[in-house]
Amino acid sequence: MPLPGDGQKLTLGYWSIRGLASPVRMMCLVAGVPLEFHSYPLHDKEGGGYDGSAWFAQDKPPLARINPLINLPYLIDGNVLITQSQPVYLYLARKCKMAGSTPDEEIKVEQTLAQVYDLRNALIDLVYGSLEDFEAKWESYLDSRAQSHFAKLEAWLEVMGTPFLAGDKPTVADFHCWEMVDVHDIFAKEKGKPSVLTKYPKLAKIHSAIKALPELASFWNDENGYKLKINNKMAHFK
Repeated sequence: MPLPGDGQKLTLGYWSIRGLASPVRMMCLVAGVPLEFHSYPLHDKEGGGYDGSAWFAQDKPPLARINPLINLPYLIDGNVLITQSQPVYLYLARKCKMAGSTPDEEIKVEQTLAQVYDLRNALIDLVYGSLEDFEAKWESYLDSRAQSHFAKLEAWLEVMGTPFLAGDKPTVADFHCWEMVDVHDIFAKEKGKPSVLTKYPKLAKIHSAIKALPELASFWNDENGYKLKINNKMAHFK
């Protein structure tokens, strides 16, 4: 089966949300790498629940015959089909020269990317769990659990003495970190909590530096970029 896409640009497949896709879109814009976003919506079903057949019934089965591990997100580059978020991030980072320029930077990228992903998973556990758990735990999550992750990243920057997580230039870890800082800042403001950006000045500098990149100017008002919902329909924070 031929892979979808024209072979001239990368194809990213993901839900019609920011989620794990925003760092990919941002890196491609900054690096000038053409990217086609193949989004999969969830539709409300009559009587309750959601219809994700555009992915589960239509596109996933044929892609699974090429890569049995297939999941969202996936990335297509010519005849290469990659799935799972961390491999997608690292493959793209190498292509965009955002995976670290030395062996020392590369291991810093991998460590901090994993730490940011731990933070992301903590948020997902909260917002995609039961509504009862969400209502009972969101405040302690923002006040304590999320803070422990941000404190680690802030301390890392202090010890490393670099403006970005792996050195003097932003890498894939910084773009994923940017997304998580931004999402938590929105979440905190929505709940009347203090901004993440005021408590962690080094993370705030990464956030402002990436947001100021001229290559991303169009991204902030893009209905298929930053303007997408953060999480999917069943989440308690969107």
